[in-house]
Order: sequence, then C-alpha cells, then structure tokens
Amino acid sequence: NVFYQFFPLAGIFSFAQMFFCRHQIRLLRLRIGAGFNLIIFLVCFYGIYAFIKRQLGVYMLFKSKFVFFDFEEPVIYFIFDYILIMCLFSYCGYYFCKILKLHKDKIL
Repeated sequence: NVFYQFFPLAGIFSFAQMFFCRHQIRLLRLRIGAGFNLIIFLVCFYGIYAFIKRQLGVYMLFKSKFVFFDFEEPVIYFIFDYILIMCLFSYCGYYFCKILKLHKDKIL
C-alpha cells in the first residue's frame, strides 16, 4: 500500500526535472510546434484514464487496504500506465505553478 503514496512525490520530482530542463523543453516546443501540445494533451488524457482504471485514488486515500495486481497483464502495460500517471501529476503541478505565477499579486 505504501507504493501508491509515492506517485504524487514522483510527480513532484518529475515536475522538478521539467522545471530545471525548461530551456530544453522550450526548444523542443519551438521545433515541434502545436504537435507538442497535442502530445501533452494525449498523455494527460490517458493518464486520467489509467488513474481511474487502476483506481489509484482509492488506494491513495486509504479507502481500500487491499491491492489487486493482475498477474496475467503484461508488465509493460503496467509500467506504461504508471509512467503516464506520473506525467499527469507533473503536468498538473506545472500548470498549477503557472496559474499561481499569474495570480501572484492577487494572492499576496
């Protein structure tokens, strides 16, 4: 059960890496253009889907103490889902910080 508590922390760590690598991300965004925003949207959309499908909210809020792992599911799908969930948390943190920067004068 402790495993699921580290996903928000992993999202924060991923956001910190994005924060320190924002120059490279900005250059990548200029090269790819609008396709980059589409990729981010698709990653976040699938992250939401995986978050709901795997019921991580239930485990994170300690509503369920039993964790069921499907041993017949390929490991690559499991890892892919969890990586995209971490990306979802990091992008949410990134855009939350952008909103806070826009409203910094109103908050203080």
